[in-house]
Amino acid sequence: MEQSQMARVKLGTQGLEVSRIGFGCMGLTGVYNDPVPEDAGVAIIRRAFDAGVTFFDTADAYGPHTNEVLLGKVKILLLSKVEYDVFVLWAYRSN
Repeated sequence: MEQSQMARVKLGTQGLEVSRIGFGCMGLTGVYNDPVPEDAGVAIIRRAFDAGVTFFDTADAYGPHTNEVLLGKVKILLLSKVEYDVFVLWAYRSN
């Protein structure tokens, strides 16, 4: 599926641009709910990306590196199938 156009904004001062709307990954790994199965998590992230989202928010508090690994798997899938200019992961480190 081709990625949709979405409004973009500059992130910081390095020239990166990300989607104006981000995707919060907390619900994928079970902080307030049961974790979604990995294949469902991949499908959810892919759908967000296909809708134009390039900014994915996660944190160690959601499970150390759990969302980051899931996002990495999606990124590998996308690299082989989709051309894109940026795939940004914002990871808040609590320590």
